[in-house]
Amino acid sequence: MAFFRYFVRLFVPIAIIVSIVFNFASKGDVHAYVVTRLTGAASVKHVVKPPVDPQDPDFANKLWTSEWQPIQEGMILSVGDIVKMDGPDSVLDVMVGHGRGVRIKDEALVQFREQPVVIHGSASTNQPEIGDIKTPAPELRIAKGRLLSRVLKGPTLGGGRSRLAVRTPVAVLGVRGTIFFMDYDSEDQTSSAGVLEGEVRVMSALTPGVAINVTPNRKTIVRSNSQDLRLEHLSPIEKSELRAADDIKLEPTFGDKMFKALNLKKAVFDPMYNGLVIQITEYEMEVFKRTLRANGGVNNQLPVKLTDIELESGDYQDPWDSDYYYERFSPTRAALASAGPDRILHSSDDIIRFVQL
Repeated sequence: MAFFRYFVRLFVPIAIIVSIVFNFASKGDVHAYVVTRLTGAASVKHVVKPPVDPQDPDFANKLWTSEWQPIQEGMILSVGDIVKMDGPDSVLDVMVGHGRGVRIKDEALVQFREQPVVIHGSASTNQPEIGDIKTPAPELRIAKGRLLSRVLKGPTLGGGRSRLAVRTPVAVLGVRGTIFFMDYDSEDQTSSAGVLEGEVRVMSALTPGVAINVTPNRKTIVRSNSQDLRLEHLSPIEKSELRAADDIKLEPTFGDKMFKALNLKKAVFDPMYNGLVIQITEYEMEVFKRTLRANGGVNNQLPVKLTDIELESGDYQDPWDSDYYYERFSPTRAALASAGPDRILHSSDDIIRFVQL
């Protein structure tokens, strides 16, 4: 008991110091999508690609989607996630890595994606060459509704420059530092984009070569049959809306970092605990795989359902008390999955194993 008390007294201060140093020294995840503010209600559907199955390379092109989940402030979204605003007055702010922030509103439907950007190894040429690096840049895809964005000019705390692309079915917008809005009317198949500060490049997604630079206090409208684009003045309401977007958070504050550093449960203990539980889950799944193969060897086909196999002990749930997901693709191939720590099936922390006879 005395040793335990000595260990706690020694470990806790060290954990606090390590957590604080790590959080303040780290630049953070430059591609994290963090919900910073929510008024009203919004939902998210996780869309993930399963890992490559060596026996079926085409399986990597399939997408798994979760059910709609309520969004809460502080939630971290992932690439592929689809956000839906639940109500005309609902507003959602998301910090898109460092130096970028978006405000989603007007019952919008938006997906978080990434696109590759080439960083040239030599500043003397724009042609790809040895030394070039491909890095992902955030891309938001609007299926309907409206979003506003604030993008920091110049280098960010996370390093590099703040690139952001926004796409609708009829238009593409690229930006490096500005305050702008973009929307899409699915009935009229029309997008509009307006700028308060800085400049954005807007292109037709359907007609090659149709593009325009949108300058401060101007907007443009892109239609499905647009052959050219024109600039118009922002309305007073649009200007007011864009000025209000100036409070969209772009970087974690000192208070955010301090709270994260001092939140030992999330910063230190949760990752350690989940790491151990993941190892237990992986072991359980290997046992399931061996049992499924043994069962399938009797009649040369894998069971249709996971519950078709009999267990000597235990149950069909993972250590987080979620049912294991089992899907048979053919008589000799199947996938076994755990929903992982977040308990949401088909999200980014799923643990997936393939079974092959």
